[in-house]
Amino acid sequence: MKLNNKDIEFITQIVKEAGEIGLRFQKDSLQVDRKSDASIVTQADLAIQEFLLKHLNEQFSSASYIYEEGFDRSTNPALESDLSFIIDPIDGTAMYSMKMPVWCISIGVFSKTTPMKLIVKTLVKSFFKIYTKDLHKRAQEIGFRRHEVVTLASIV
Repeated sequence: MKLNNKDIEFITQIVKEAGEIGLRFQKDSLQVDRKSDASIVTQADLAIQEFLLKHLNEQFSSASYIYEEGFDRSTNPALESDLSFIIDPIDGTAMYSMKMPVWCISIGVFSKTTPMKLIVKTLVKSFFKIYTKDLHKRAQEIGFRRHEVVTLASIV
């Protein structure tokens, strides 16, 4: 399955909405629990994952989904699927739970085991729309190289 610009806009919009959900939860007192592997999970992880799965599945019902919270890891439906979404509802849950702004919502979009190029191109274009010459100069002044800025931008 190929994604078109309308699909990309849809994915981008629901990720933004999921980010707003995360920000609302982060402002309140968070319930933090431990998973069986001793890593942490918050109610925001669960709410965002549920939101993303619901909306993505409405738009892409034939896709496969791999997600962090509660997924049966003995299977890997993405290996044979023409369209798969790999979801980490809050990438950086530890920092998120400490109310630090160092987290993001991660969604990988794949065809079998290959990342879909259109998604990567769209994200790069979005970055360079906001990463102006002035921002590049300022980043250099405080000691950051471009790849470090891109890494930070992908985290936040």
